[in-house]
Parts: sequence; structure tokens; C-alpha cells
Amino acid sequence: TGSKVSWCQLDLSDREQTAAIAGQLIKEYSGIDILVGNAGIDGFQPIEQIVEDYPDRVLMVNLTANITLPKHFLPYMRQNTWGRVIFCSSINERLVSAQEGMTAYAASKSALSSVARTIAFEAGRDGVTANSLVIGACLTDMLSGILDRLETEQREGLTQSMLSQNALGRFASPAEFEGVVQLLA
Repeated sequence: TGSKVSWCQLDLSDREQTAAIAGQLIKEYSGIDILVGNAGIDGFQPIEQIVEDYPDRVLMVNLTANITLPKHFLPYMRQNTWGRVIFCSSINERLVSAQEGMTAYAASKSALSSVARTIAFEAGRDGVTANSLVIGACLTDMLSGILDRLETEQREGLTQSMLSQNALGRFASPAEFEGVVQLLA
């Protein structure tokens, strides 16, 4: 279609690196049209066992980076009177019964949906939309890694808890969300 698509690998917990990549993309492409914030980390730590820097890292990757990147790209989207910001959040922000060990993760994803609503309000009149997909139990690399590290009893308990609050009754696959992201973009 003549569109340019690129990707880069970066550590979203590194504010300077995130800003540098944003600057590089702006220079190379004169801004961007579509930003999909899909990064997320969680170490599955019950609140009593949280290591001191753990919440900072989770919030930096899951939330702060998703404020930093739109900060740099929104001026170009507004100038072009068209842009799309799409965040991948988590059902953990809305579960009736919280998932054990998801304190920092759930907090960051709840806040991420608020960021999307705020961006939509601030930039909507300029042709920029912002959405947050609230994704349920999806067997991503992150979740697979968490489940693999747990003892059998804890893994089975977490799986049962996640699936009991899931309308599908099974884990979704990341591919099931591609069409939704394309629609929003």
C-alpha cells in the first residue's frame, strides 16, 4: 500500500531510551500515525513478597512508557488531523475478584485505560482516537512464563481462577486480537 511500517526493540523501563527512540522515529518519518502500546511485564508477586524496585519497573513499562510515547507523537498526529493510539490493557483492571500476585500489574493496567480515555478527550477534536483493549486471559509469552515458573498447585490455582472469570472458558491467543487492533487502527 506504500505505507511504511517499522519496529524497534527497546527497554521501556528506560525513560531516556524511550524518548530517544521516539525522537528517532519522528526524525525518520516526520511523526507516526498509529501507536500500539502492547508491552507489559509482571513478575507475579504477592504483595507481601514484592521486591522494592518491582512496582517501579512494572509501572515504568506498563504505564509511564505509554504516557511518554504519546507525548512525543501526539503533536504530529494532531498536526496531520489523524492518528490512532491503541493500548492493550488487561481484564485484571476490572475483575470482580482480584488475581493473587497481580497488585502492580493490575494497578498499571487500570491506569493505562485512564490514559487512553484522557488522550481521547484531549486529542479527539484533532482527529486522534485512543482506545484501550481490555484483554482477558490470553496466553501471551508473559503469561506462559509466569505459569511455567509456578509450582504445580499454584499454577493450577491461578489457571482455574483466570478461566473461571473468562467468558470463553479457555485462554485466548494473541492472534485473536489482531482484527480488533486493525479495526481500531
